[in-house]
Amino acid sequence: MIGARGSMLEVQGSRVSRANESLALSVVAPCFNEQESLPELLRRLCAVCQSCVATSFEIVLVDDSSTDDTCATLQAYLEVSPNIVGGEIITVTNLHYRPD
Repeated sequence: MIGARGSMLEVQGSRVSRANESLALSVVAPCFNEQESLPELLRRLCAVCQSCVATSFEIVLVDDSSTDDTCATLQAYLEVSPNIVGGEIITVTNLHYRPD
């Protein structure tokens, strides 16, 4: 589980397999009902990342309460790729902008 800024955002199911390694590139992508497009997105992102920084990258995918099988598709990729990290948003609160 990952918390950000006073538990405003929590992500369940994250896997940080490269926690002790300094990465050259991190790509973060929200996913909502992306079951069909996720394989192509990952193919393209991995190709671009590999051409830029070889293996020193991570792709962070966050399932934003999809109603299709995006989460299951994401979990399948998490099991086979050390460069893919992800989870599911379970709580979002207090995300209002307040100018001073």
